[in-house]
Amino acid sequence: MITEICPREQCTGCGACFNICPKECISMVSDPEGFLYPEIDSECCDNCGACERVCPILHLTEPDHSTIPEVYACWNKDEGVRFQSASGGVFSALAEHILDNGGVVFGAAFDENMIVRHIAVHRVEDLRRLRSSKYVQSDVGRCYTEVRDLLRQGRKVLFSGTPCQVAALNAFIGRDDENLVTCDMLCHGVPSPGVLAEYVESLEKHFQAKLVNINFRHKRKGWHFASTVAYFSDGREHVLRVYWNSFMHAAMSRLSVRCACYQCPYTSIDRGGDITLGDFWGIGELAPFRHSTRNGISLVLVNTERGRRLFEASSSKLFSEERALDEAKHTGTKLSHPLPKPKNRAQFFADYQRLEYEELAKKHLVDKGLKGLIKRFVPRTWIFYLRKYMKRG
Repeated sequence: MITEICPREQCTGCGACFNICPKECISMVSDPEGFLYPEIDSECCDNCGACERVCPILHLTEPDHSTIPEVYACWNKDEGVRFQSASGGVFSALAEHILDNGGVVFGAAFDENMIVRHIAVHRVEDLRRLRSSKYVQSDVGRCYTEVRDLLRQGRKVLFSGTPCQVAALNAFIGRDDENLVTCDMLCHGVPSPGVLAEYVESLEKHFQAKLVNINFRHKRKGWHFASTVAYFSDGREHVLRVYWNSFMHAAMSRLSVRCACYQCPYTSIDRGGDITLGDFWGIGELAPFRHSTRNGISLVLVNTERGRRLFEASSSKLFSEERALDEAKHTGTKLSHPLPKPKNRAQFFADYQRLEYEELAKKHLVDKGLKGLIKRFVPRTWIFYLRKYMKRG
């Protein structure tokens, strides 16, 4: 029943094989850790090899190293859009240009059951669904096939996703198309959809209401001091500091991240996307930056000529300042090497399979001892400014 396409520990769940199979022999199925993996029906499969040909892991391209991206600190001039976005709201400006010119935009959104799926957006007013970080692996469904069909119609497409999803789309399309612009993100690793589902269920059980939306990084106290806000069907809102949120704790500590992320081949400045977006953490530490970052700021890498054209076409809606590549690398490991695997990851997922979410969180996702006391009683603003002072010193 199950035939492995690429090594399981390297499989990103990108879905390229699922989209390409001409006989639809492949299903994306949740494993015991809650991640999607391809399964092949051997009775249906005729070994045509299409799935292997589009697998980006089996056909990794060597890093170019000859192209140095342009680096910008950037944010959307529309403060409403900027506030609704996890960082600076740059993606919305790029997407609006594509939509204004008859194109279609693809990105990750919550559905009515709080499952994160890749969707197509055709109207500017629907872009709000794609804003803000989802912190879980999205189900791409058949969106690569949708992108291909739109390109064949001569439509412009902007596709936003993780670096492995962008690599999968490029492999699936199999050709250079001027109407396709890809935007990859500086990825911290993709947490388990199964863990998110357990977290959602625990919130609904506690509040006795259906969860209708969640913003993992709300800026009500600013970009540096984000809160998680859960919205319920009865109108109630639950606000929690990000560092007190058990689901975010699992994501940020890398406990709930997919195995492939610990050996990710896309953590370098050689990007697969035409444009790369992320938070510009640490800006001003290597060179002065004389603007307020309170409402969020994006790191933008313009990697290709196609990306440059879209970035320039969207420039009227953006504040931007060119910065040095060293500053981009200074933001963390996402442009240099993969994330290290936590020693207790195996135990975390073993417990995930046998414990209720509240028990799992209590055992693995609550800081104890001095670290826990500091997070509970010391204002986040004090910690932030102390770290900033120590880095400058």
